[in-house]
This record gives sequence, C-alpha cells and structure tokens, in this order.
Amino acid sequence: MTAAVKMVEEFSSTTLAKRLNDPSTDDHTKKALLVCEEMYRNAVQTLNNGMKSVSVGDFVQARAETHAFINNINACDDSSMEFQTFGEWAREVGGDCLAKIVEHMDPEE
Repeated sequence: MTAAVKMVEEFSSTTLAKRLNDPSTDDHTKKALLVCEEMYRNAVQTLNNGMKSVSVGDFVQARAETHAFINNINACDDSSMEFQTFGEWAREVGGDCLAKIVEHMDPEE
C-alpha cells in the first residue's frame, strides 16, 4: 500500500502537473485535470487511512478505504490514455490489496 501511495503521488507530481502547466492545455481540460488532482489526493488519503486501519486490525474499514481508493482513481479514466493506463495499474494494485485484506477478515464481516 505504501508503494501505491508513492506511485499516485509521483504520477500527480509529474504527469498530471506537466499537463496542468502545459500552455497548450485548454481551460476545459485544465478544469478536468484539477478534478483529477483532487481525486488523486483523495486516493492517497484513503489508502493512508486503509493502512492505518490494517495496522489496528480493522479490516472492514481497510476494505472500505481501499474501495474508495479505486473509486477515486476511476474518476479520471477518461482524461487520456496515460490516465487510463495509470488507472488500470491502480485498480490492479487496489484489487491485490483487497484480496489480502479479505484474507484477514472474519467471514461474518
């Protein structure tokens, strides 16, 4: 999960920032990119929350936070191919995290 947080932060600070700062990016696209920037910040926060939940054994909350991470990433899939590719990677990582979390959950939860 820590590696996923770093990757989202890196993608935001490089690819996303580059597109936002590109003078040829039109205003409509910039608005969409600013939404993506916020969604990626939210994704990082939810994954950090998920890690905290795992550390205290709250796997139900960790699962909810990981689902929120995936949903935040999904919000920007239609921005460009770079974002779609990144989204596919993030969903795969999120799915792997969910699988590991579920292994530790009580079947009743």
